[in-house]
Amino acid sequence: MDDEFKLCWKNFQDNIASGFQNLYDRGDLVDVTLACDGKLLHAHKFVLAICSPYFQEIFITNPCKHPIKNF
Repeated sequence: MDDEFKLCWKNFQDNIASGFQNLYDRGDLVDVTLACDGKLLHAHKFVLAICSPYFQEIFITNPCKHPIKNF
């Protein structure tokens, strides 16, 4: 039996953007720390990897659970 489901999400772009913002603001589910000029920035590897081939390559070649990357 092949059941097929269709998931619709109204205002997907707005909801996904606000969802990411809420996670960032609360510091929830961060899984990487970037260090630069003595400052720390907590981030999500998933977001960085989507936006940057550079970060994607770093995370693929270094599968550490919560790396700290110095710049």
